Amino acid sequence: MESFTWYDSSRNAHTGTRTYYVTDVQDHPGGYSFYYHVNATLYLKDRLTGATVYTKTYDREDADRYANALHAMFGDFYREADERLGNT
Repeated sequence: MESFTWYDSSRNAHTGTRTYYVTDVQDHPGGYSFYYHVNATLYLKDRLTGATVYTKTYDREDADRYANALHAMFGDFYREADERLGNT
């Protein structure tokens, strides 16, 4: 795991962490296959105060594409955030 700092357009500093993953290849009769597993904790922050207003941890999988797992995770996060906070 690696920590990093990034700056937004207003030059506010933000910190984050990156976790690098290793491919797990498993042998099974009849060929090979790929399977994608994504795990993340997403935070929605108030841009004025910096307070965390919503957070959720995900563990998603998809047999076809890495992007499908990410799409499901982000779609769910923003849908739930809208429901909890109201579409303001």
